[in-house]
Amino acid sequence: MTALRLEGSSTFSKRISPGADGPGQGRGGQFGYPRPRLFAGLTLTRLTAAAAVLGAVAGCIVAFGVLRPSGSGNGAPPPAVVPVIGPTNGSAATTVTGAGLPSPSPTPTSPSPRPSGSVARTPAGASQSPAASPLPPRAYEGDASGNVLAGGAKAGWCGACPDGMKIRFLGEGGTLTFPDVRASAAGDYTMKIVFTEGDTSGGRDAVVSVDEVDTSVYFAGNGDWNSPQALTMTVHLAAGRNSIEFSNPANVAPDIAEIVV
Repeated sequence: MTALRLEGSSTFSKRISPGADGPGQGRGGQFGYPRPRLFAGLTLTRLTAAAAVLGAVAGCIVAFGVLRPSGSGNGAPPPAVVPVIGPTNGSAATTVTGAGLPSPSPTPTSPSPRPSGSVARTPAGASQSPAASPLPPRAYEGDASGNVLAGGAKAGWCGACPDGMKIRFLGEGGTLTFPDVRASAAGDYTMKIVFTEGDTSGGRDAVVSVDEVDTSVYFAGNGDWNSPQALTMTVHLAAGRNSIEFSNPANVAPDIAEIVV
């Protein structure tokens, strides 16, 4: 057993039992050692307090490394987006945002069917106006103030005629012109002519000119100049204003009371 005895000097004695230091060390020898100076003046209380401080500092460093957010540190970290595996065009496909709440993806709509057939297009710069409504048939009296009488033609009385008057002495230079016959659109129209023909020889001819296009028309007689008759014919009118003339350069013509177009 080793017995230690602390001395007041800078050395202390060490008494060793036989054979403790190995062969040749002798027994009960006395050796001198210098006093250790590394922890000179440190007590157990001071060492305990220093260890506690170092432990607290180490704990703060560890906590800061764990709690510090990753990234650049400017603002909140970007929300995590969880990819969806599977079809994304169905109504059940959703996307998970950073808040953990699913937001429904828009359901694709089927394209609208294209209209069939051709579509009429208006040329660039052309204006498209609505189609004009057809005008109702209108009566034009032979003795109206706007008509033109020439070559000796005159208005005369006719009790049975529409307005009680007619135009006489037509043909052989005498003419009657209706200068303002209206049409809503160009095309063929039916024209009714109210006339009297009292010649007992069988009838008379007249030339009907529509916008200077001549047509020879036969008017049958009934032997009574005061009994009006009517016939119809097809005329081609332009849109708007037209001129219609009655004449017979070669012979006499029937009396004309009115036309209806």
